[in-house]
Order: sequence, then structure tokens, then C-alpha cells
Amino acid sequence: MPFSLGELMEMLTGPMHTLRSGEISVLRGGREILHLNMEDKRIGIDLQDIQPIRDLLNLLNLKKLKQLKGVAEKLREDGLTITVSHKGDTALKLGAEANPRFARLITLSAAIEISSIGKLIQIIREA
Repeated sequence: MPFSLGELMEMLTGPMHTLRSGEISVLRGGREILHLNMEDKRIGIDLQDIQPIRDLLNLLNLKKLKQLKGVAEKLREDGLTITVSHKGDTALKLGAEANPRFARLITLSAAIEISSIGKLIQIIREA
């Protein structure tokens, strides 16, 4: 059963209150599919292989925008930031360090930054 957006964000942000920094690579079949980098109050998520983590990427669906907005605003309140990248290229930033610029017109939130619309579209298409 897939995780809800709230459960996923709690899993990612929960350790941030006790861990100061670190890196985690998630392997599947001996191949890295996801790389997490935690430093201070930042979490970087770099998607190396999109196919095995389809459920996570479905959270980026616009139908989930309201739920994503709530999570992003909670991250901002807590002073936390989550960055979603694909092979090192940042696509999305949620939370305290988000600088939404034009994305605010779409998301209606100061806590969601679309860093690269092209990369975000690529991630959604590959999912």
C-alpha cells in the first residue's frame, strides 16, 4: 500500500530533529534509485531512477496540490526544506527555503518553488 503524502513527509522530516547531517542511498537490485542528503534543516532528494518510485512521483500530480501545499507550509513553519531533484538537477523545493517566484501563481503558496518546470515535467512524464 502506498504511503500518504503526510506519512511520507513525516518519515523524511521526523529524523531532522535529531540528525544534523548525513547521506543515504537507496538501492534496488544493486542499483541506486534514490539518494538522500540531510544537512542542517535541509533534505535533498535526488531521484536516480524514476520507475521504482512511481508512487512517490504521483504525489506531484496537480490533483494533490492542495495536500502538497499543506505539507510545504508545515515544513516552512518548522524551518525545514525538502529539495526534489532528478539526477542532480533540482526540480522542486518545499518549505523554508522555497522562493516561489512565478510558481506562487500556480500553487498559491509561498512554500513551494518549482525550480525547473522542464525537469518537473520530465519527472512526471517518466513516472
